This record gives sequence, structure tokens and C-alpha cells, in this order.
Amino acid sequence: FLTVRPIETGQENAMYRAWAFMRTIANVAFVIAFLIIIYSQLTSFGVSNYGIKKLLPRIIIAAILVNISYIVCSLAIDISNLLGHSIQDIFIQVRNSLVGTEGNSWDVLSWESLSSFVLSGGTAAAVGGIAVFSGIATYGVIGALALLLPALVTLLVAVLVALVVMAARQAIITILTILAPLAFVAYLLPNTEK
Repeated sequence: FLTVRPIETGQENAMYRAWAFMRTIANVAFVIAFLIIIYSQLTSFGVSNYGIKKLLPRIIIAAILVNISYIVCSLAIDISNLLGHSIQDIFIQVRNSLVGTEGNSWDVLSWESLSSFVLSGGTAAAVGGIAVFSGIATYGVIGALALLLPALVTLLVAVLVALVVMAARQAIITILTILAPLAFVAYLLPNTEK
């Protein structure tokens, strides 16, 4: 669920075109910054000599990072996917070494089957089946449901929030990749470095 779809590096996909548009806006901001520096140098008004010397290396670094930000984001996503799969493989190997492969039901029970079971009401059906087959009296069922209902509602809300967060994560990564050039331009402004 946490695997992010790798970014396509071709120039014909929509994400690259959106990133290229943001890169163009960022490059226009660099031109404006250079014009302010030139105007300040010519008129001695605005940015001081020391400020220009301090700002010029940051502009050069930011200009380079803006133009390679698509590749930087693509590499960051690939490294995240690689680390995630590697950590998962380590945990699977540890589990297999502890219980052996014959006692391993990893292929039978997956996160997808568990989440579909929970979302389809399997938990409520299992609790209801346990209550019916355990022979709880009529008043005991009402008491048991009064105790279990808040826990089940909390569990359902937690599962739904987790699924929404995982879905939103994919969208947020895409949006941040597109806005990466503007983030590197924000490195230049005094109050937006962080």
C-alpha cells in the first residue's frame, strides 16, 4: 500500500508537462531576482554589496536544483520504494527463519484481503457469530454490544482514516513533485528557506 508509482521520465506525460510549466514560472522568478540584483548594483539601492555576494551562490544553486528537480523527485521516490521493499523482505525473512516456510501463511493472508475483510463488515459478522454461538443470554448480548460497539466504530474509523491517508499520500507526492521548482525558488526568499 505504501509503494508509490514511479515517475515516468518521458516528456510526453502529463506530470512532466505540469512540472515543466512550474519550472518555467520558477525560471521567470530567477530572471526577476537577477534584475533586482543588477538594479541594486547599479543604483546602490536595495540589496547591499554584501547581500549580493551572499545571495548569488544561493541563486546559482537554486537555479540548478530547479532545473533538475524532476530527476531529484524521481530518484527520491525510487529510493523510498527500494528501501520499503527491502525492509519488507528483511521482515519476511526473519519471520520465515522463526516459523519456517511450511508454517508461514504469508501468501494466504495479505493486507489487501485483511482490509477487504474489515471493510466488507467481516469484523461485525465475526463478532456477531461469536456472540450467537457462545450462548450469551439476551441481556448479555445487549451488554456485550454496548461494550463492543464503541470499539468497532473506533476500529472502522481508524481503518478508513488509514486508507484515506494512503490514498492522499499518492496525490500529495504527485503535487509536491510538480511544485518542486517553486520550493527551490522559495529557498532564495528570506522567510521561506524552511
